[in-house]
Amino acid sequence: MLKLNLHNFVSFYDYNKTPCSFNDNHKECQKLKNNLGYIHKREIPKLIKVPNYKVLDKKYREKYYHQVLMLFKPWTNEEELLNNFSSYEESYKFEIDNGGLDKSLVSNFELQKQTIEKAKNQMIELEKIRINNEELDTNPTANVHEIPNDIFYEQPSIKIDQTKLAENIKKLNKEQKNLFDKIIIRIEHQMLHKTNQCDCKKNQQIRIFCSGVAGEFNLDF
Repeated sequence: MLKLNLHNFVSFYDYNKTPCSFNDNHKECQKLKNNLGYIHKREIPKLIKVPNYKVLDKKYREKYYHQVLMLFKPWTNEEELLNNFSSYEESYKFEIDNGGLDKSLVSNFELQKQTIEKAKNQMIELEKIRINNEELDTNPTANVHEIPNDIFYEQPSIKIDQTKLAENIKKLNKEQKNLFDKIIIRIEHQMLHKTNQCDCKKNQQIRIFCSGVAGEFNLDF
């Protein structure tokens, strides 16, 4: 037991004031001195939750090395962790170089922390996507990009036959006329923004799906 580190002790052993019963499957159970109780060996190890200190974070670097030493170096008094060094980082490097710490245990511990951190970040990203999708579902205009005030389509530099245009407009059916009017209103609204006569927040792209059979004449718009 003296060679057992804290990580393995907490993972594999339970404390109880009573000995194992006949039906227990515990192995290597031990009685503590001075009638303090019994240590029961577990068949299935426990998962250990520890603070996620990062070695690259200068603020918590000493806490990281202290944590690793406490978990994987066998000790009976916490003062032994410093091992006469001025920092836990120095003590850690000494133990690693001289076999006081099991490198495979430390490496596996760090790998598991990285795996958990990666899974945590993935969950955060998935939650962001879920929230964004909910916002789009509840706000149909949330995915419509506003048109900056300094971007407008300039009128084409061609001459328009106003008489012919008026004749073509008269040929529009009711649905076509409604669509035409809606687009004209939006263009006029954009021009108000361009000339700083309007600064509302409703200057958005217009998205309309149009369908229908072919006509017999060209509206020439």
